[in-house]
Amino acid sequence: MSGQGWGGENVAGRYRVAVVGAGSRAANHIACYEEIPEARVVAVADRTGRRSPTVAAQYGLRAYQDVREMLERERPHLVHVVTGPQGRVDLMEQVAAAGVPLCTVEKPVAVGVQDYNRLRVLLGSTSTRFAVAHQFSWHPTYVRLHQAILAGEVGAARWLDMSAGMSVTGQGTHILHYGMEWNGGSPVSRVFGAASGWDGADADHPGPQATEAELEFSNGARGMWVTGAAAPRVGRWPTVWQHVRVALYGQRGYAGWEEFGDAELSGEHQSLRSAFGGMETWRGQNLKAQAGFHRAMLHWLDNPREPPSTALEASLHEWKVVLALYESALTRRIVEVTAFEPEPDLVMKLMAALTP
Repeated sequence: MSGQGWGGENVAGRYRVAVVGAGSRAANHIACYEEIPEARVVAVADRTGRRSPTVAAQYGLRAYQDVREMLERERPHLVHVVTGPQGRVDLMEQVAAAGVPLCTVEKPVAVGVQDYNRLRVLLGSTSTRFAVAHQFSWHPTYVRLHQAILAGEVGAARWLDMSAGMSVTGQGTHILHYGMEWNGGSPVSRVFGAASGWDGADADHPGPQATEAELEFSNGARGMWVTGAAAPRVGRWPTVWQHVRVALYGQRGYAGWEEFGDAELSGEHQSLRSAFGGMETWRGQNLKAQAGFHRAMLHWLDNPREPPSTALEASLHEWKVVLALYESALTRRIVEVTAFEPEPDLVMKLMAALTP
């Protein structure tokens, strides 16, 4: 096992887990460990100290206000950073400085150019393995569709359709990740996009209220990536966040998945129809997806050459695509992603252009 000071106490397969942040996301992460007997959550911290005692009492954990103190005392194998996006990079750097072997973070992994650049430096300098919680890569129905795509049931990707009801900084990297995953992990090579409106700096996820972009992938496939007010509404749910959709049109068939709607597969050899079964079904499936993600992280601990698909390097590419969209919206030009280096004031320029 990697990580000095972590291996000796783990002979019984008991991985120690700590959580930073004590909101609803923290509860989702903690609850899924009921399905992972080889691991246990031992502590929770939040920097205000207001919420962690309640969460700790609910789940039988130790509560902290000082994150460094928690890392020093608990020596976790895995830390979940489930705070809001602003200030998240500071916490990731603290986790790396403490030498924690594994760390997961919520999405998006960054909020601007400075975060992106700091994380590129961190990726190249730390032994901590980071991944982003795109948990639906382990959703049972999503997995069924992904396996069929990998088996060639629908043929090579020609067009991808990705949309989310929340903004590009809310669910935008979520759906981009799923589209790229279905497209064999092929990176985005070109972006041509537009943006409108702006949610202010005091918003949880500051960024454009609506975006649309046509993408070209390095394997030649193309796609449409739509977020926020511009996104189509699918399923039966009017609530804006209850809309995450990815679809792939291949040479021989189609695959489509909605978080709160239907799933469909029509390929050369088989077909599948699956309807959303209500919120209780969603909660159960989401719990399984979270547990699958965390198992993949623990597997990575002992198998360093087998990272989950949501590892930091891939997530930084996804955020670079967001920044390329910003650049395209601002300059009204196609952006070549590989050669693109975002200017430090890119986000401020776009905010100024989109604010009345």
